[in-house]
Amino acid sequence: MLDVSKPGVNDAFITFPAGTLTPAGTDGWNYDWAVERWLPVGRNAISPDGRRYAIARDWSPGPPAPTRVHVVDAATGADLRVTVMPDSRHYAVADFTSSGVIVVPFEAAPGVWRLDPDTGALTKFSDGFYQPPGGEWIGVVDPRDPDHQFSHATGSPVAQPDRIDRRDDAGNTTTWIYRPGYSLYWFAFAGSPLLLVQASRVDPASGTEDYEFLLVLGPGRVARLAGYSGQQLSLYRDLAFTTGLADDHGIWMSGSDSLY
Repeated sequence: MLDVSKPGVNDAFITFPAGTLTPAGTDGWNYDWAVERWLPVGRNAISPDGRRYAIARDWSPGPPAPTRVHVVDAATGADLRVTVMPDSRHYAVADFTSSGVIVVPFEAAPGVWRLDPDTGALTKFSDGFYQPPGGEWIGVVDPRDPDHQFSHATGSPVAQPDRIDRRDDAGNTTTWIYRPGYSLYWFAFAGSPLLLVQASRVDPASGTEDYEFLLVLGPGRVARLAGYSGQQLSLYRDLAFTTGLADDHGIWMSGSDSLY
């Protein structure tokens, strides 16, 4: 755990092993080390070499305007290619791979397009859903659970995932963890099919909150790392699990004045 409570430091780069902080000058979503700039997109929309990124813009329902996918020079911010999607649906960039930019409907509808970032050529290659290379993790609300946890963030109760499945490249799906009565939030480790999971629940009668932090090593292989209940003292009480970010070193998370 690293103390990052120094006055005036909100976002910073950390130098190891000294643990010194340098203000990051945050101005974007992701810092691209290849060009030493902050970029306005998620990591999945940045090319593997870090030299370009893709962003979907300009869509409007009224007056109608189609989505335009911009392939941008990461170093300068200048457009290299702008491709207009062929219909009026709202599209988003799902991935920027070595084979092209993957574009899908924003509303999670079927249909997958590949955009050639060098030529701007657009090809629809699937009428299904996008399957990321290396498989994907899927949160599931299991109908067997008699005691779902709910989020009220949208103003109405929405059942939260209590099961996490993995779908491989061939489309085969396997359940890795099922925790009835809990809400599951997770991060995948970079480069390996392992999960760090926060399982939480609120007792409807007492209002007591329970938290568990779990390492999922494979289907049904779960190791409990830590946890706390109610007002129980814990080193992890200030952990903001949803701030996690995975890289080659592991998974980083922030607390109110700490970095894990």
